[in-house]
Amino acid sequence: MAPREKWTDDGFDRVENRIATVENKVDGLGKKVDALDKGFGELKVRVGALETKVDQGFAHLDRDMRELRGEFKTLNRNLLMAAVAIVVALIGTIGALAGI
Repeated sequence: MAPREKWTDDGFDRVENRIATVENKVDGLGKKVDALDKGFGELKVRVGALETKVDQGFAHLDRDMRELRGEFKTLNRNLLMAAVAIVVALIGTIGALAGI
């Protein structure tokens, strides 16, 4: 009976050592997970800041595009008025030359 008791004590010692090893590994993994969580938190903050900058950039771009549209409408109206003035001047010139 003594060998069995000795084996059982040795077996328990091995199991306890294995459990301690696993606990150490789990603790190490827990620390790594905590570090990853912290890193992801920082990453979320940085991505949020970038999103804000991108949104501000697009808002600025939208304002510029609206301003350009207004300028193109003004330019288009001025060119049309110039074309009408040239046509009227040509008609007047042709009429004057024809009436000679």
